[in-house]
Amino acid sequence: MHRTSCIRHYLLLIAVLSGLGHSACGSEAQELVPNHFPSALEKDGRTFILESPGVFSLRAGFGATIERGQQQIELRSRDANMAAFIDSQKDNTNNAVSQTATLGFPEHGCDVLFRFEKLPDVPGVTVQCGVRNTGSTPLRLVRTSPVVMADDMPAASSKRVSLETTMASAIQQPIGAPRNNLSASQETLRIAGESFAHGIGCHAPCDMRFPLDGKYRRFLSMVGVDDTGSGSVTFEVHADGKKLFDNGPMLSGQPSRVIDLDLTGKKELRLVVTDAGDGSNFDFADWAEASITPASGINGVLGIHLSSPLSDWVASPMMSQVGQFSARTMDRAFDPLDVREAGGLYDSQGRGLFFGPVGRPVSYLDGRVSNSGNQHATLDLHCEMSSVRVDPGQVRWGQQAVLLVERPEIAQARWISWVAESHEARQASAPMSGWLSWYWLGNQVSEVNLQEVVDFAGKPGGPLRPQVIQIDDGYQRQAGQTGMNEKFPAGMQGVASQIASSGAMPGLMVRLENYDPGGIHQFLENVRHAVTNGFRYLKIAEFGDLADPDEKQTQFERKRAMYQSIRQVAGEEVYLMAAGNGIDRASVGAVDACRVSGSTERHRISSGMDSSVLSLPFNRHWFTVDTDCYYLATDIAKLPPVLGGWPVVRTWLSMTGLSCGNAMTSDPWHWQSMAPFLRNTEILSPPASESARAIDLGTSAGLHRIVGHLQ
Repeated sequence: MHRTSCIRHYLLLIAVLSGLGHSACGSEAQELVPNHFPSALEKDGRTFILESPGVFSLRAGFGATIERGQQQIELRSRDANMAAFIDSQKDNTNNAVSQTATLGFPEHGCDVLFRFEKLPDVPGVTVQCGVRNTGSTPLRLVRTSPVVMADDMPAASSKRVSLETTMASAIQQPIGAPRNNLSASQETLRIAGESFAHGIGCHAPCDMRFPLDGKYRRFLSMVGVDDTGSGSVTFEVHADGKKLFDNGPMLSGQPSRVIDLDLTGKKELRLVVTDAGDGSNFDFADWAEASITPASGINGVLGIHLSSPLSDWVASPMMSQVGQFSARTMDRAFDPLDVREAGGLYDSQGRGLFFGPVGRPVSYLDGRVSNSGNQHATLDLHCEMSSVRVDPGQVRWGQQAVLLVERPEIAQARWISWVAESHEARQASAPMSGWLSWYWLGNQVSEVNLQEVVDFAGKPGGPLRPQVIQIDDGYQRQAGQTGMNEKFPAGMQGVASQIASSGAMPGLMVRLENYDPGGIHQFLENVRHAVTNGFRYLKIAEFGDLADPDEKQTQFERKRAMYQSIRQVAGEEVYLMAAGNGIDRASVGAVDACRVSGSTERHRISSGMDSSVLSLPFNRHWFTVDTDCYYLATDIAKLPPVLGGWPVVRTWLSMTGLSCGNAMTSDPWHWQSMAPFLRNTEILSPPASESARAIDLGTSAGLHRIVGHLQ
């Protein structure tokens, strides 16, 4: 069977292949002219606006966080005592007008600088924030914030106050008692299969009263019949004797319903559950995530006003977010949503806003999207500056960010291209297929079991021809020593030769153990030693915070310099793969491939699926994407089963193929029990040359549909 036909065969509900070369959706958005999107730095220089008429209007400030004398100080544009001095400059090459606002904070010996630029022929703006040290002693720059809407910088992790039964002034429930964070059956709160960590579980009928004393402005909850119940109930919300909400009867199995009510000035909140008039047997009712928001939780001036209900808007990452959230509708975003580097806020028609870092590489960009109620949201962007030292008279800028008013797929593609250019991405390398040791052997890898894999791969007329055979951790000697330990008696050069004899490229994991200058020097010596001894594929393990004796570089700049040093030592011909916990912009320009998700052990493959989908558009633009490890089969004796069984195995095989990136497995090819499944590896070797993307990225909070373009 032809490879692309096999990929088609594997696809389940989440993926679709298409022969269409271009998406029809978005053509209208591409015809829109930037003038349709008013944007401006306002006259006082403290705020800027960006609008998409009939869709949203945005007003934001900016700021920076500094340290002086062990004290952390937030400098926000709206808190400045005087209007900004604004300087405008025109770029004659593209007619772009850049405005720089300077806000003085003489009491802290610091100016906050803000650069605002309308993009010519593109619907969007760039924003950048920095500081000038006007004092007589050095200051530390903790972060810059080119977009600020929340009351704090950065916004607090949550303004919500979770309701608990101990906060109630009165409770009436004839059957049992309401429970905090548990259902009436004393299990995890669960409505229509969705689990909730917080809330109150009740048994109808139930009546709870909570004092407010005018200190709160919103009540939030997701309500429904708990999955352990089987009855029907109604939920009512009253405030100061007036009914604010009554959803009517809800049945077991129905999805939760969002409640978002204004409590401004109210003295008492009353939550009522009834048996819906048909008796109370198994009427288990959940007030999931029930909470109240303090009246001070929004400043009322800055924010994003949306033209349609929050339920129609999706906050979505536009880059892999290991360990963080997937896309979510804004009505269910009770807590702020943290977005790494790039994201979007779009309605179901693809109208909205994209944000991401652009320009000279300086720092990582962190976004936070919050639900402010009543068709309002907030977006805050912060650049982590690692407390770099800024000497008197010096200026330090944070990372530039872009706000684009385009369909998500168009904006993301534009942003990816810009970053590839500004970060000097390497020419795309062909994706690799092969074998790695970790998920089968772990630290027990040895020359003996490696040789079994090599012999099978090199068998004349055999079914497999891997491009890479790579050794992970388990080969190293003691810290500070190069070479391989006693489990590899042939030594590094001998092992590389054994792998090469099969026709595969010798690969090796290299790991930085000590982040001080001495440790970095030793690591680079390990890289040089590996290359000198014949390894041509190096997998670079994630490294943490790197030391900076001069205190002048952000952590991003240090990591970027480290990747470039590895490239310089390894040489241009060695294939470098960054194996962090997701796409790392710092590695662009130095590596050939980047792992786009965390480790994909057999029990956690599903956690890598979202990251894989989000990473499709980056392939061969920033580098080749690497989905870590696929598995040929599950339920193989002497191997742990794949959590989720064959559906997960097949789906992950499909997604690995559709990624058109690296395709590596760790399964023991040479075992007889693997023979019936070797075809799965044949299909992915070499990786496909097609391109694929998620056609509803940014507009859907559910499973994404993938479309592949057959070359």
